[in-house]
Amino acid sequence: MLSSIVFAGVNEARIKARDSARISALRQIQTAIEMYALENDRYPGSGYGSMAGEYYYLRSPSTASEVGIRTPKCGLGAEGTTLNGVAYPQFFPGIWCLLQTALAKYIPELPDTTIIGSTYYNYTYKVPIPYNVKTYGLGVKLERSNDISKNDGGVR
Repeated sequence: MLSSIVFAGVNEARIKARDSARISALRQIQTAIEMYALENDRYPGSGYGSMAGEYYYLRSPSTASEVGIRTPKCGLGAEGTTLNGVAYPQFFPGIWCLLQTALAKYIPELPDTTIIGSTYYNYTYKVPIPYNVKTYGLGVKLERSNDISKNDGGVR
């Protein structure tokens, strides 16, 4: 019984550590995006096209169909990736890698999606349409909600 209590405590600590790393990475991405905007007078993303709707998204892979064959971190648009069975070659080499290219001057590399079991803990960046606006959204899926993520207007 004692070992199960210790295991539960260790597992919870691992979850908190992974979520903390995700939040730290999110802050680094935010800093890079803001630095990009200071130099370019807009947030990165215009010119990549739209995925329909009010917003378009640049995200790390969020499902198995977005992992791809050769470039798993690049997401939709990478070789072998689909969304609802449709390939998006206009996003080659992948929508997450397009954002990484735009931010390369400010951040060495964007984080990968973490996959635990069949759950994808991915990052999302969105820009409203029309382009060249002064707002954006940035998020990451966490394993546990915490004080930082509560009431932030995001999806639970």
